[in-house]
Amino acid sequence: MLRKIIVMFGAVIAILVMIMSVLIVQLYRGGKTYVDTIGIGDISLTQNEFNVKGSISSSAIAYRDYEYKIDGKTLRMSIYGGLVLPVGDMSGSFDIHLKDDRLSEVEFVTLEDGKDTRQILP
Repeated sequence: MLRKIIVMFGAVIAILVMIMSVLIVQLYRGGKTYVDTIGIGDISLTQNEFNVKGSISSSAIAYRDYEYKIDGKTLRMSIYGGLVLPVGDMSGSFDIHLKDDRLSEVEFVTLEDGKDTRQILP
């Protein structure tokens, strides 16, 4: 009987550890950052390069990644952030450099979070 209790207790602990691991990974990876929490510092657009420096204003969110697509004359960007953890980069600052020949057609740059859009250039 005691052996069954120990085995069940061990199984419960293992399941809890797995659930916590998945939650921590999801919080670290994060998702698209709300456009109203993104501050833009420097921004420049040339024929084939785009550079932007900025930061995420939420102190609990660290910069993780970005994605972009060029849709006609608009460069659409999404900034990804995740929960600040004591591993990896804990900063909300970002410095993005894109090189793409299609940038020569771009006139507008927007930030998008899946819900809202904010034009940052011009």
